[in-house]
Amino acid sequence: MEKNEKQVPSGGIGSSELSRLQFNLPGLLDMPFSRDIFLMKRSVAGCNHVDGLEEHLGKMEQGQRLTLLREPENKADKRAILVMDGDFKLGYVPRKDNGILSRLMDAGKYLYATADSILCDPADVDFPWEALIISIYMQD
Repeated sequence: MEKNEKQVPSGGIGSSELSRLQFNLPGLLDMPFSRDIFLMKRSVAGCNHVDGLEEHLGKMEQGQRLTLLREPENKADKRAILVMDGDFKLGYVPRKDNGILSRLMDAGKYLYATADSILCDPADVDFPWEALIISIYMQD
């Protein structure tokens, strides 16, 4: 190999790079003849800690597609999966549910979510984390 040539890594891209690609270029990984497989329906964890959540939820629509972004460097949870609407952080997939999902994403599978139930005022429910219910899908 010559001095100025760069060596290409042999393992492909990692899950965090794939997540960032999916976030920065939505729709890029959509493939013709692919199918969306429903995995689960869950509330988004951590909504009660997001500044400006009520205002943002008021602008969202039911069925809206959301981005799932792996956060393997998260100190609180190495399997963390962030739920994003554009560049707005909505919260996380609940820790009790992110084990298999994070492994799928780490293996290169494309996962996304849709907004199912949107409550603009989290005070309307008994538990603030029920302000946003999402359905999670894998594109295969």
